Amino acid sequence: LCNTALHNNCPANYECTLNALTQEHVCCGSDSMGVCPNGEKAFVEPITLTPRQCAMVADRKCPAGYLCRFSQNNHKYYCCGSISGSLCPAGRALFRYPTTQLPLQCHITHGGGGCPPSYACQSDVPGAFQGYCCSQHPICPGGVSYHLDEKTQMPTTCSSEGFAFCPQGFTCQQQPETMSYYCCAGKDKEGVNDGCPPGQYAYITSGQVKSCDPFNVDVTNQKYQCCGTRPIRQTKPNKIDDGCLRKQFALLDRRTNKPRICTAGEENSCPIGFFCQFSAKRSQFQCCGQSGGCPERRAAYIAVDGNAQECLPGPDMCADGFECVRSVEGSGKNICCSKEDNECSENEKMINGTCVVHMKIGGPCHRDEECGGGSTCESNICR
Repeated sequence: LCNTALHNNCPANYECTLNALTQEHVCCGSDSMGVCPNGEKAFVEPITLTPRQCAMVADRKCPAGYLCRFSQNNHKYYCCGSISGSLCPAGRALFRYPTTQLPLQCHITHGGGGCPPSYACQSDVPGAFQGYCCSQHPICPGGVSYHLDEKTQMPTTCSSEGFAFCPQGFTCQQQPETMSYYCCAGKDKEGVNDGCPPGQYAYITSGQVKSCDPFNVDVTNQKYQCCGTRPIRQTKPNKIDDGCLRKQFALLDRRTNKPRICTAGEENSCPIGFFCQFSAKRSQFQCCGQSGGCPERRAAYIAVDGNAQECLPGPDMCADGFECVRSVEGSGKNICCSKEDNECSENEKMINGTCVVHMKIGGPCHRDEECGGGSTCESNICR
């Protein structure tokens, strides 16, 4: 029994609720019962009052809102559901059927098959086998909360034009890495004003404020710059269909300007930050990476949450082969990006965007930068 006049007289995840039959207040709720991951509750069998077991091969064994989770404690599967009610990682939107508004369960180990375009099978439980179809990208910049449409139970969309109506406390903001707009909490914090009129944002491209000339549209390096009512974020680095997935981009060979071909399973077939992936469109294995806000041709170090790893400026702040640089998306963040020299072989050095063989003393050369070991190029010889 419990008393509604007292605070915290029920255990965590339990509430003091009136029992309509006895007219007494009792603590109602559920917890992990030692078999579910942190943040999830076990489904309790009404008759035995024990957690319901399930089998991965037997779908629909668990009721709606519960998934079959593996228990590390006794090595069995149990039906577990979110205590908070959130079925997707923070900032992601849950897919719901338009007619029933029910979520779509999926198998993470099966590649997330069955999820609609722009959705992927996800879970905020590490190592989970099952999850729900959630949006591939966070709905709002910075992962802030978004407004839910009461009728569809989906994120409220808005227009990128001047007339964007969002409920009080929400503003129309662009979804990261897409051209979609949603009603997000607060004001856009990632926009850059940089001299634009109050309430407007500078247009950022390739990490630089876009300049313009009102009298000559072909001249871009003047004192005028492009301003707008809301930030426009960078989408996929390469606008062309380069054969990599939408969130990825192909590493283009500097000599041929075509995607660099690689060999699956071969070590160092792609530079650090890129991975060898089969392209169904081009029928070849090629080097693909994720930009995540890195400068052109450089891949981001992707953290466990699926976003670019943030860092503090300075040496040795990122994994080997990566360095801490300013994001080109105008977010003000520093992220770990692959080093430009990674594209070159061990005996090469990046000079003016080209990989040049780094010669030893006595080797042929054309300029000092090609010589190693502190030598200089004299009479076309490294001395």
